[in-house]
Amino acid sequence: MLRRLKFENFKSWAAADLEFGRITGLFGTNSSGKTALLQFLLLLKQTKDATDRAISLELNGPYVELGVYRDIVHKHAEEKTLCWSLLFELDKELALMDPSGRRTATIARSRELELQSAVGARDEAAVSTKLTYRVGKMNFSLARKSEGERFSLTAEGNDFQFERTRGRPWELPRPVKSYAFPDQARTYFQNASFLADIEAAYEEQIDHIYYLGPLRDFPRRDYLWARSRPQDVGVRGQKAIDAILAATAAEEQRNKRLANDGMHFISLSQIGNETVPRDAAVAASGTKRSKKRC
Repeated sequence: MLRRLKFENFKSWAAADLEFGRITGLFGTNSSGKTALLQFLLLLKQTKDATDRAISLELNGPYVELGVYRDIVHKHAEEKTLCWSLLFELDKELALMDPSGRRTATIARSRELELQSAVGARDEAAVSTKLTYRVGKMNFSLARKSEGERFSLTAEGNDFQFERTRGRPWELPRPVKSYAFPDQARTYFQNASFLADIEAAYEEQIDHIYYLGPLRDFPRRDYLWARSRPQDVGVRGQKAIDAILAATAAEEQRNKRLANDGMHFISLSQIGNETVPRDAAVAASGTKRSKKRC
């Protein structure tokens, strides 16, 4: 479950910091930045689903059409870095085992997973400049050494260190799709195979983001159900009947009531030419301006 989202320099937002409940409502006037918040999450989802591993962000896809980097960065300033972090609460504990240690050696374990990522511009396209995952007290980072294409893989938090594979002294390329480590990381380092577990945990959380658009399929006279079990109801609600029938057949409940403490309401306001968040009126947590630069 997504618990917190922070980003800087995305469209009308210079900085945003949101905490989420089980249900989060966004309220605000026209042009207050509501759509941009949703677009950012959908951008991450379609980037994860993209088949092209050479990209850093899939700016144009099935969920959002955002143009080029200049169109998404705050005030169209291509020299600015777009950076973000996401904090997830996992359904079960993520335990990272040390491939070079004993069978029971654990590098880190936690039910929280945090991703931090940053991209810049090159030839009007977004290119990754840094990637960090936090699991418990451990940080695993792929960051650029200096200007150019040279990246270093590091671990911080305890005495664990990545160990180079003999005969593979080559430099690492940049992060893949802004959230994944390149395949070379697991080839050039003999104890980096657990990075795939971190990526899989992130992908599972992003898969739980669904989009239901404003348009709906027209009702039909007959619905034929082929015993399918769709993961969502579709952008136009076209899979709603299949989802309802599948849930009914499996005796699953889809309309559970939520307590008030699971609902967050976020109100946005427009001040001058800058979109700034206003504290939530009903929730314990809301949106606030982030002072920390990423």
